[in-house]
Amino acid sequence: MYIWVGINVEDQLGEVRRAVDGVFEKIEISNVTCQLPLHISLKISFEIDNSLFDSVLADITRVYNACEPFDIKVKGIEKHENIEWIRMYSNEKIEALATELNMMLREKYGIPLHEYDLDFIFHTTLFMDDDPEKINAAHSLLGNVHLPDTLVANTFVIGNSETGQNGTYRVYKTVGA
Repeated sequence: MYIWVGINVEDQLGEVRRAVDGVFEKIEISNVTCQLPLHISLKISFEIDNSLFDSVLADITRVYNACEPFDIKVKGIEKHENIEWIRMYSNEKIEALATELNMMLREKYGIPLHEYDLDFIFHTTLFMDDDPEKINAAHSLLGNVHLPDTLVANTFVIGNSETGQNGTYRVYKTVGA
């Protein structure tokens, strides 16, 4: 089983959601990440043995429940390799949350840090595609979308997938507001 963790910001990015949906109507993008709520990723998704799912879920929920709401500054929409995302500025609170999740998962369940977790870029993925022309076109279509300066981290999500393949993830649990 694969798990992903994030901060749910769907309700704070309504204009972005509408723009993303409009891009999907014009361009056939291979990744369907946006079937999920728009969220700020906290670490790369990871695989666990199915027998550990309930325990991992409970421990992630405990970390989320102990987290007080905090603000995250929005940097802007960027292309990064084959991904179009909204990049966030890092701050002490989001770093501490990601570190706590990574440490708990590593120490309690032996889940190693992925190379991306070592220098994680906090972001909200909008599109992924192996065709750079499609990402460039999507980027152009999002050029005028308004982004808020700040998002509030007060609702968290835990998702899962049996296979870890793009398009198979779903929200399993929401924690907070």
